[in-house]
Amino acid sequence: MNCTSGCCSRRLNIGGITPSLQPLPPIAFDTSYHEQRLVSWDGYVEIRGRRFSVPDVLCGHEVRVRIGLDGHITVFDKQDRRVAEHSLEAGGSGWVTVPGHHKRLWDDTLRVERRDLAVYEEVA
Repeated sequence: MNCTSGCCSRRLNIGGITPSLQPLPPIAFDTSYHEQRLVSWDGYVEIRGRRFSVPDVLCGHEVRVRIGLDGHITVFDKQDRRVAEHSLEAGGSGWVTVPGHHKRLWDDTLRVERRDLAVYEEVA
């Protein structure tokens, strides 16, 4: 071991062959977990016992989920576009929702029929 330059290195000799290590790549290795999920009818994916919202247009579709070691979650659609981001630390209640993800679902659910008041006057 040579530590005179402040950088310790150890040479390995295996059967008379001294392998040399290559330099590390210029970009960091991605240590994230990548998993497939099916988006439920209500616009959520389940990850580690919690439910995270995704845009409602993906209901019933498969998405790819990237779970970073830092607790950051990124959701990608089939075209590999980023469609949602969440923190795994969020969701103390078990549900993490971005309101804009479900706007169409709420609009469709809470649609109220509008009528002219004359209709009610005719009935009375």
